[in-house]
Amino acid sequence: MAMTMRWFRRGAVATALALGLVLAGCDTVDPGSETVVLFVNVEDQLGEDLRFSFEADNAQVGQPLTVAAAQRIDLGPFLDQQGFSKAEVIAATVESATVGVRFPIQARANFMQQAALQVTATGLSATTVAAQSSFPDSREAALTVQSSRSITGFVTRSDFGVQLVLTPATLLPGEDYELTATLRIRIEVEGV
Repeated sequence: MAMTMRWFRRGAVATALALGLVLAGCDTVDPGSETVVLFVNVEDQLGEDLRFSFEADNAQVGQPLTVAAAQRIDLGPFLDQQGFSKAEVIAATVESATVGVRFPIQARANFMQQAALQVTATGLSATTVAAQSSFPDSREAALTVQSSRSITGFVTRSDFGVQLVLTPATLLPGEDYELTATLRIRIEVEGV
């Protein structure tokens, strides 16, 4: 019985230590820090992927084209659900990004020569957060993220938007193009 109790105590202590480490790793940036790190997928907050549309007849092969997303992003409700506000955001960066081709059906991501996702807000300069200059023969492609680029000033705004700057390598004449994008954002907020 004494042997069983000793093993039980050791197991309980080990479990408590492991649980403490897991919880601490999820909540704060470092042990002495008062900041909390949150991750948000923009498409989850919108209920859909970001959408970008243009007509092939209004674009030129080899010439950059800027297309604004059909939606604006308000991260206020997400932060509220987590018990924080936009005023408590102290840092934000993009963790990952993809771009995809929805229409025309026969088009693939390699119709683009180059593409960049930029964040926008009134009064702030558009800032590139992800880009790519070679694309696979598939409907979706990952973009190379500029993970050290701060987007803090954008995520706290109510007019936070995204635009796609693309240079077509080929276009199907007369077709309407619809592209999608996903963004995963890392947000640091002041802890409690």
